[in-house]
Amino acid sequence: MRGRLDALVRALGLSDGAESATDESAGEPADSGEATDARRLILERLARREIAADEAAAALRELGANS
Repeated sequence: MRGRLDALVRALGLSDGAESATDESAGEPADSGEATDARRLILERLARREIAADEAAAALRELGANS
């Protein structure tokens, strides 16, 4: 489970030292700072076991659908 969570964090560009994802056509960040902050909050709540993995996954999908 930890490995999967680490992979998710890296894929979202939220790991230490990771470069943020960019929109290749415009060269700008792919999502807003607000969306990144919301993703980070979800993952922090998951790490503190305030929410279950399936709840975190659903919340992250919801953020992706609204971006």
